[in-house]
Amino acid sequence: MKKLGRTKILVIGNHPIDSIPFEQRGLTLERIDIDQLNDIDLTNSACGILLSFSPKKLPIINYFFRHCFYQACESGLMTAVYATVKKALVAKIRNRALIYFKVHADITDTRKREHQFDTSPWVQIGDQECAIAEAMARYNPGPPINSSLKIITSGGPVYLNRETRILLKRAFYDCKRITVRKLDGGRTAKGTYCVLANLSNVIHGPQPMPFFVKVDYFNSIEKETFNYHEFVKPFIPFHLHPSLDNERGVRTLKTAALVGDFVENAVPLRDAMRVGQGDGAIFSLFETTLRGLRSHTIKGPKQPGVLEEFLTAKVRAYEIAKYHPSRIRFLRKYKMFRKPTEVEQVLISSAENIATQKGPYHGDLHYSNVMVRNRDAIIIDFGSMGPFGPLYADPAILEVSLVFGTDNHDDPNSFNTWRKFVDYIFLDPLNPPLPKGDFPQFAWLHKAVRELRHVVACCGVEEQEALTILAGCLLRYGRNSPLKLASKRLDSLAESRRAYGLVVAYKICERIEKKHAARE
Repeated sequence: MKKLGRTKILVIGNHPIDSIPFEQRGLTLERIDIDQLNDIDLTNSACGILLSFSPKKLPIINYFFRHCFYQACESGLMTAVYATVKKALVAKIRNRALIYFKVHADITDTRKREHQFDTSPWVQIGDQECAIAEAMARYNPGPPINSSLKIITSGGPVYLNRETRILLKRAFYDCKRITVRKLDGGRTAKGTYCVLANLSNVIHGPQPMPFFVKVDYFNSIEKETFNYHEFVKPFIPFHLHPSLDNERGVRTLKTAALVGDFVENAVPLRDAMRVGQGDGAIFSLFETTLRGLRSHTIKGPKQPGVLEEFLTAKVRAYEIAKYHPSRIRFLRKYKMFRKPTEVEQVLISSAENIATQKGPYHGDLHYSNVMVRNRDAIIIDFGSMGPFGPLYADPAILEVSLVFGTDNHDDPNSFNTWRKFVDYIFLDPLNPPLPKGDFPQFAWLHKAVRELRHVVACCGVEEQEALTILAGCLLRYGRNSPLKLASKRLDSLAESRRAYGLVVAYKICERIEKKHAARE
């Protein structure tokens, strides 16, 4: 992102500052009163704030960090403090403010958290004008706030808090109007939206352009941006994933917005399969869309510890009893009395003796993250992507979400019939289930499972490895909460299906133990 004319440094305080190092770097100093920070036109023209007070003015610095700092960060402004003495006291004031605003609140180790504070791009503390000027010149404030932007919501009630509105007003600084619709999915993010933007530049015409916007904590957005550059752009064909618009990506002190092209005229895989428009989509997904990623894994050497790392990172079975005690009671109805953590430990023990291929994978390939347009399978949401996944992980995650997921088109009274269908296709959890004709309402799902397992059969994954991963993915699915659906009866169905996924996980675990006992 270019500085977009944001080359001013707003100086607050009367301590003398040498302007030459700033002018040499294309920056201009403008002295202001602290009250002028409420002038949005002024802050929109700046890339930073320089506090320049004598050592006796620490209370004013404290006031700024407590009452003005967060707002400055919302505008994208860096804060520098010119401090010749008492730097440690200034750092304490900064740290108190960051703790007050709950920045890096997830880091419990005090030293590690203070290290993060010291390396934060938002605050520079020093006594050298050249160093401050260089930091300001290298810093990119991003786009300014478009205070006149008209934000319209559509597609039902959409609540946009202050932070999200600020991010949108900056990301779409060059627009007259945007229409925002909340998207389903993205359960780990603060919000995911489709934005139709009417650009101000007349050469673009009146037609609104579609974007997706994902709002989340900065660390999560930073990770997903990294994944795009490391794993998506080099290995996935450009027309089979959304492209990022890096110039619209913005952040505040705690949150950030990821902006990219919206995938139009595409539907989630489950919807496409249900209406018979997803034929060949699963084959296309693994043999075309993900071919670049998976080919690296297929050709790689087998390594020990890969499955253990995957299970430890993804399963977290302790959350089932902690957040979903009703699912434990559900298990007991089916004579399943072991704790989920005990089943998880069985899987980890099973993984100890398995060497498997390790490579980059999507990590959260549920059906809503696979969009179908014509015969193309387009994947979205790369926040869980990583370099350490086993080859069978993505197909297993996708199969579990398809079979045990629920949407608004499901019959709320279908649980018993669905359970019998699930029991049939999981009699042999890895082989493609033969057509039986007993479950016509699930013919589309039967077809999807057959297609998935045919893909897996060509990967050369051994049975114990595949069973271990599949059971782990079922436990993982059983610890998550389903999204809210159109009725309470559908919500109840979704809860029952997730709970029954745990029953199937337990059965697969018993299968693994029997095979292990037979080998001994």
